[in-house]
Amino acid sequence: MPAVFVLFAFAGATGAGDTITTASLLGEMTGLTALTYFPSPAYKTLQFASFDRRSREPYAPGWYANADGFGREPLPGFEGVAAEPGPDGIGTYIMADVEDPGAIVRTWTAAIEGKIRLYLDGDAAPVYDGPAARFLDNPYAALGGDEGLLAANTFNQREAGYFPVPFARRCLIHWIGNKDRVHFYQIQIRRYEKDARVTTFTRDDLARYAEAIKAAAAALGDARPAPAAGLSETAFDTVIARDERKALLAPPPGPMAVTAFTVKVEAPRPDRALRQAVLRMYFDESPNPQVETPLGDFFGAGPGICPYVSVPFTVSAAGAMTCRFVMPYAKSARIEIENWSGASLRVSGAASFAPYAWKPGESMHFFARFRADHGLYSMRHNEAADLPFLCARGKGVYVGTASILMNPTRVPTPGGGWWGEGDEKIWIDDDDFPSTFGTGSEDYFNYAWSAPDIFWHPYFAQPLTTGPGNRGYVVNNRFHIIDALPFKQSIFFFMELYSHLPTPDFSYGRLAYFYAFPNTRDDRVPLTPEAARIPELPPWLPLAAGACRTAEFVQAEGLDAQGPGTVCRREDPRFAGGAALWWSPARPGDALTLRVPVQAAGKYRIGLTFVQAPECARMQAHAGGEPIFEDGRAIDLRTPHLTLLRSATGDRVFELEAGECVLTLAPVDAAGNPCAAPIGIDFVWLVK
Repeated sequence: MPAVFVLFAFAGATGAGDTITTASLLGEMTGLTALTYFPSPAYKTLQFASFDRRSREPYAPGWYANADGFGREPLPGFEGVAAEPGPDGIGTYIMADVEDPGAIVRTWTAAIEGKIRLYLDGDAAPVYDGPAARFLDNPYAALGGDEGLLAANTFNQREAGYFPVPFARRCLIHWIGNKDRVHFYQIQIRRYEKDARVTTFTRDDLARYAEAIKAAAAALGDARPAPAAGLSETAFDTVIARDERKALLAPPPGPMAVTAFTVKVEAPRPDRALRQAVLRMYFDESPNPQVETPLGDFFGAGPGICPYVSVPFTVSAAGAMTCRFVMPYAKSARIEIENWSGASLRVSGAASFAPYAWKPGESMHFFARFRADHGLYSMRHNEAADLPFLCARGKGVYVGTASILMNPTRVPTPGGGWWGEGDEKIWIDDDDFPSTFGTGSEDYFNYAWSAPDIFWHPYFAQPLTTGPGNRGYVVNNRFHIIDALPFKQSIFFFMELYSHLPTPDFSYGRLAYFYAFPNTRDDRVPLTPEAARIPELPPWLPLAAGACRTAEFVQAEGLDAQGPGTVCRREDPRFAGGAALWWSPARPGDALTLRVPVQAAGKYRIGLTFVQAPECARMQAHAGGEPIFEDGRAIDLRTPHLTLLRSATGDRVFELEAGECVLTLAPVDAAGNPCAAPIGIDFVWLVK
């Protein structure tokens, strides 16, 4: 095989005799081909976190305990105590202590006080001694890296930090602070085999490996690995009839690898087609598909087209969905789609192939497993539950997760409507206790505080939350690239279903992405039309509970609404009461007045749940002629691609008399100038 192809096969990988350095680990940050080989030297990824230490055994009290770093928890959320607190309450606590060769590969915090001291290889002087939040947010910057790379969304991604810090013999991390104060944290560390050759990080590495750092930053910033050498592309464009099962293309004989796979679907109901067209991939004549998922969900988003960009996946607003996980095979591959959508659909796209160095005992096939549970009752009788994402025996590497939810909560705020208090719990090989035990679902997905906004980063995304708050259809994904989870014997991955309030008819779909050898046994259940349906949001009206417990809600479509242009009802099952008020102004400068009933005199703040859509702009909102925000800010109503529900509550307090309050709404552009963009209002809040 020509040398260029061998280089492709081992891009980003470290061989058994190679020395692991900061530079070699940086090469793994976008080295998707390396994931196809079981790592050599082998390692186990450990997570150290502020999880509630009352969680000890699945069928013992405290398993779902939730004091995960707020402070004053019954048991301190650390590995141990290095120095008891003094009269000032400041103690020294052990966050992590690994006594084999290894590397820090990921950090995270929602909020933390105090300091961190990082000691490598038993040195008396710490390589870092400074604010804990700075290190966990961005180890690269904290260790002296170039701040100019931060804007490129590379080594700091939202609340997570990704920068490899290798060590040859030991890593010890202390937290110096008051355990009664906030201290949320997660730290992931690779622990290599004892004979692994590792060069310990020093601050000189930042200059020594400057080019490798720049290359990794550029690749992460672009979020697309470089094309493979020897690439060839096969296009397809076919119509798949109702209930038909059809091969998309004829892959070339192996040894080869699928290096990119792009699909676009045209159908009368694209959202239904993307969920009910089933993608199956078979490698090397397997009798069961290694990949079996709804087509759209395979790309880590849905229902419908939810645009985002990550290292392994891209979904474009135009509907093209691309997977860049490398999928090797020794002899043959088959890619097909079965259409359960109830109508014909057109599927077009292309697959890229490149020669691959297949190594028996080292090369693995790519797997994607989808499952969905509809009609769950989250926190019924206030009881949490562990949901399985993957249970498998064998040898492989876990590389990604997607959660695709329908949350029918009636609470329109994250406080009270949040679905994700649950922790991830991952047993690897001979674990008696999970080697990964988390602090909350959003923490696993690298954000915090039940945030409902749309975002994406190189390793994770929240491409959909229809809203308001955390209500509706929600998608989170995270891809384990530098923080992959190898397993030699088994993996059991669970996530708690744990919402703020009891929520019936909850739907929880999930995807597990992993590489494995053919002798792996997993808990695959063949996909069914029932599992692959889109759960419907039930009719609803907002509930005053949780963070909005003092609010009174008034449906906007029932109000006396007057303004130039067109005022109408816009119906959608996502809207409270099934409809929203929709106003299209006649010209720039027009305003809409709403007469809102006030049941009792008192002091109120004014809130609005509104429609965000691509055709909208911004909105000025006034009550009785005064802006609802003290600073007069406008509310952003525009999203680039999706139609969503969002809420905003003003900070100005109004003294209202019983009877009615007159709201005035006017569209403005980004510069604050009057415009004629439409405004959609679902309901109005009066907050005591």
